[in-house]
Amino acid sequence: MISRAVFVDKQVGSGVGLVGILLAYVKASKVILSDGDMSTLANMKLNLELNHLSAETERSQCTTLLSRLIQCKYLSWEFASASDFQEIRPEIILGADVIYDPLCLPHLIRVLVLLLNSRKPIPQQNKTCCKSPVSENISESITEASKEGSIAYIATVIRNEDTFNYFLKLAKEAHLNVVDITETRKPFSFLPYMITYVRSSIRLFTLSLLQD
Repeated sequence: MISRAVFVDKQVGSGVGLVGILLAYVKASKVILSDGDMSTLANMKLNLELNHLSAETERSQCTTLLSRLIQCKYLSWEFASASDFQEIRPEIILGADVIYDPLCLPHLIRVLVLLLNSRKPIPQQNKTCCKSPVSENISESITEASKEGSIAYIATVIRNEDTFNYFLKLAKEAHLNVVDITETRKPFSFLPYMITYVRSSIRLFTLSLLQD
């Protein structure tokens, strides 16, 4: 981890097991590993055990590791609701290669809004100013963002421009601010084998709630 200070004393949600394990060792206050596939959760369990962390991975429960520092959680984008995140409330959300299927993107955007907004009170009434289907689905979750609000980092390969542009369109409708920070957050070449790893196709973005 080349930006350890970003994660110190932060609550972090991530679907990447390896990154989650690393974050636990750079003093993130809490790490949540999530996925909607049971085989992936089982693989996380194995990775945690290989790193001397025991875990039980079940769909119906959250398993706590390292004295409530790391959690494995089943999360289906399609069926996630605001109540699923009331006790999670992450400050930082990490996603790797999650922009791939146009059919999944509305669900991804909705979950990102719920996560980014989970640290604020849930609105009691629906807003009616937003008319697009995606905006109507997530309008309950959108409130005024603050400078200290949550932020999401997404690393992805843009395989299809149309798919990525659709993602940007949905993000705009959902009042999300998407910023490409690829050039400003270049990783250090501190491992010999990383020199031969081609990163030119990988982009890094931040997502946050737009401020009024």
